[in-house]
Amino acid sequence: MKSDTTLVSLDPKAESVMRSPRSESLWSENFLFALYDDTLSIGMWLHLGTVPTDWRFWEDRIYISLPDGDKLSMMAYNRTPIEECPAGAVMQFTCVEPFRRWVIKFDGFAWRTSEAAMDAGGEPRFRCRLKMELEVECVTPVWNAEGSTGSSGQSGMSDQSWAKEHYEQLVRATGEMSLDDVLYEITATGWRDHSRGPRGRKSKDVWGGHVVGGCQFPSGRKIIFSRFWRPDGAVSMQGGMYVDEKDQSQLL
Repeated sequence: MKSDTTLVSLDPKAESVMRSPRSESLWSENFLFALYDDTLSIGMWLHLGTVPTDWRFWEDRIYISLPDGDKLSMMAYNRTPIEECPAGAVMQFTCVEPFRRWVIKFDGFAWRTSEAAMDAGGEPRFRCRLKMELEVECVTPVWNAEGSTGSSGQSGMSDQSWAKEHYEQLVRATGEMSLDDVLYEITATGWRDHSRGPRGRKSKDVWGGHVVGGCQFPSGRKIIFSRFWRPDGAVSMQGGMYVDEKDQSQLL
């Protein structure tokens, strides 16, 4: 294993949700799974997070690309009991084993928009029934953003305004997704992250953008990387890791 930042062993409690809000303004907690099935050409962006201006509400938000070019999207809010979190109105992430196994469930509706309609401005769109259950296997150690660097003089998570804790991990996911009358058998790869801290348009630093990517090679080698920047292009944080599967048993 090689990394441009230190891999820090995290307490399994880091996988759980916070039981009460923090005093810091706009504090929130966010979980994300980004998955792609290269056989079916289905991509998924599945996000659960607390609302920065009202910690009691969880937002579930999805974006899914389908093989024919159509896109699915939805967003909903729910005052979810803490013992059921992370969960929103129609989606729930369950940690079966910290840093090793998760389950994703979705049972609700989503808006379907064709590629042509998106090019024309996003209308019309049609409501469709969507149900999903995926088992997620974490296939690398955790990359912890603490200790990463940036070109603007910032260092690590302590200097970020969008979160104070953040880690990433490569995953594989298998299961089923049903869309109206069509059933898809999903076998996907991707990555997940979990962050805590201030988030929102009113946070102290103006947000520029970010990219997170990863790859799992047939040889067993894997990479994951991320970069965050400001509107002027200054990189506020970046980092990543490279893992060789033959050494992985020593790292998990």
